Amino acid sequence: MDKSTAQWTSGAFRCKLRRRVMRSYWQHLVTLLFTCPSLWAEDTGNKLCWEAPNWNGLELSYERCCDKSERAQSECFDALGHWYTHDYCCYSLEESQLCPWAEAADATPEGAREFPLAVRSLYCSIPGYWEELEPNERDSLKLPKLYVLCCFPVLQRRIFEDPEDDPDWLKAEVSRMLQPLAGEQWYPKDFEQFELKIESTQLGKHENTRPCRLRVRQGSVETCNLTKSCEQRGDAVNDCSYVFAVLQALQIINSHRNLPDMDLVVSPGERDHTMTPVPVFTRHRVRGSPARHLLLPQQWQLHPSQIRKVKEKYWQTGKTRSWQEREDVLRWRGTNSNCHVSCSLAAASKGVVSWSDCLSPYDCPQWNKSNWLETPRGLLVFLSQFVSGLDAKWTGIVFAESSYMDPELWKFLVETNLTMPRSSQDEFATDLANAKYVVDMMGHGDG
Repeated sequence: MDKSTAQWTSGAFRCKLRRRVMRSYWQHLVTLLFTCPSLWAEDTGNKLCWEAPNWNGLELSYERCCDKSERAQSECFDALGHWYTHDYCCYSLEESQLCPWAEAADATPEGAREFPLAVRSLYCSIPGYWEELEPNERDSLKLPKLYVLCCFPVLQRRIFEDPEDDPDWLKAEVSRMLQPLAGEQWYPKDFEQFELKIESTQLGKHENTRPCRLRVRQGSVETCNLTKSCEQRGDAVNDCSYVFAVLQALQIINSHRNLPDMDLVVSPGERDHTMTPVPVFTRHRVRGSPARHLLLPQQWQLHPSQIRKVKEKYWQTGKTRSWQEREDVLRWRGTNSNCHVSCSLAAASKGVVSWSDCLSPYDCPQWNKSNWLETPRGLLVFLSQFVSGLDAKWTGIVFAESSYMDPELWKFLVETNLTMPRSSQDEFATDLANAKYVVDMMGHGDG
């Protein structure tokens, strides 16, 4: 490698090319040029952020906005929001010529179409917007191809970065999550046997889902038999939404960089606690003894349109309240949508019994004055009467059924000012924005 090529490899994006995958100098050079086009251009970031008009009429530039200072964050990105972020604006970006942004602008409401990043923000908030631009029939489980191609520019860049450049906190968290699996390995037959077993297992009381085996084969992401994983049983809620969120996240990643052949078992349930022969990815697991359950982000964090809608809502609401203007309280809102555990919470918190013992069995009796303090939510709301600065209230009864809560208990909660009317998502966001601190207990708003 000559001196100039060596200089290129130390460019702004730290495109580290490992010798073990390079068979020749020319392979090295070609890979460098096609994966890191910014290295042969002047580093001025994404010109679309600087040259296109923005809705606040701000004069933006790479020099003013990309020095990673608090001033730059406040004046350039917090002031505009949406796609105006350091990750999007401060790196060179080559958009695909297949992205029909001109057609999208024509279909954007007047007043917003003159702002290119407003068009992108609108069309990338909901995949369905692309159906008019991409009328071809598609699998209902898959996302529109143009949506995947055009709406994830930061992912397109970061997906090729060296994992060694990840922040230390992320490395530590991944290591902690995988540590219980150290020294183990599994083969496709292990997943096949587990899939057959779970499909034939009788669902217990208050259960309506089974783990779903997702497969990546030759660049294609395949799902399980959803009628088996999310069985419809009477009036039970047939909720496979978490499987769909993970599936879509995998499809997006795989579209930008092919994943290797692999099997992932994903649980759409919320009470995973028993030992399984293979790893199972889930959004909830017990503390202390997680068995082979591995945490993934919540559904709204994985689902591409949900995460954008949630972030925009709370960003728009949150920026209207400065820290100094917010109430100095710890706030929680929610319903009694969790069932009763089969152990003493005090004993489990002290390590006297395992947390997994608290879910065997797991029942949903009527809430009443004698048992409502046996749940985390009940304790939290109860303590709000005595702990200064703790503002925890019920916003209603799940399903509004008297069989789920004793009317006498609800009357008591109302009389002791431990309830408030159930709010819309906009009202909930405003309620949170008025507080300095929020309790994350899977209440109204999904944490």
